[in-house]
Amino acid sequence: MNLQRIGNLVVVNTISHFGGLIFFEVCMWFLIGSQAIKTLRKEFYKNITNSDLDIYCSREDFLNFLTGNKNIEKCFPLKHNKYRLKVKNYPIIELKVYDTNSVYHWLSLEQQKELIDTKKYTLDNIELNIPNIQCLTAIKESHLYWPIHWLKNIEDFHWLKEHSSQRNEKEKLFAYKIKEEMKILHGAIPYGNLNQLNINKWKNEIQKIKTYDTYEKNMVFFIHFKLSLKNKLKIIRNNFLFEQIKTQNKLKNKL
Repeated sequence: MNLQRIGNLVVVNTISHFGGLIFFEVCMWFLIGSQAIKTLRKEFYKNITNSDLDIYCSREDFLNFLTGNKNIEKCFPLKHNKYRLKVKNYPIIELKVYDTNSVYHWLSLEQQKELIDTKKYTLDNIELNIPNIQCLTAIKESHLYWPIHWLKNIEDFHWLKEHSSQRNEKEKLFAYKIKEEMKILHGAIPYGNLNQLNINKWKNEIQKIKTYDTYEKNMVFFIHFKLSLKNKLKIIRNNFLFEQIKTQNKLKNKL
């Protein structure tokens, strides 16, 4: 049997009585998150020494990986189609299995090759593809509509925005698709759109933290971590109501 790869397809030339060609699709492995950003941009501000490898792959590739890799030390499921693995000499892996309905399957098609960066990450002889910096920015942005490590994601998003270019039409399509996939995963956007104006206001507020005295740092901690996401967004949309909240909490001596 002879194998030849053409784009995203493998052509199998069967040597048999009947002969002929068989086509089957090859899916891609993807790396996203901080490790991916650092691979593309060495100047990324974050220390990723203890960061997980955030990986997507097809079910077929995942099963082949499990059965054919002798360096896997641990593997256990987190939830549907999501696993945590430890592979010898590599960081902890958080692996998500994608199907043909996923934006990552769409991204693996030959027509989307321009969205994949030329740099790769090698995991135990497996070549992990990395979406380009505009797509990584879109992935980060898609997380901002839900309370998923919100403060970390907002800081990463702003760094990426400052180090990426304006999206072309295909990158805009990817941004739309990844946001829609997040809606399926996490439900409807809870409190309206977190638009760019609101994001910029939050960024400015984070920058202010560095200048606060000890009391005000505690005050900001209370706002960021104790209030619900709904109230956080309410603060953002009303120019934070920041001075009012500080005064109220001083009077009530909540901290």
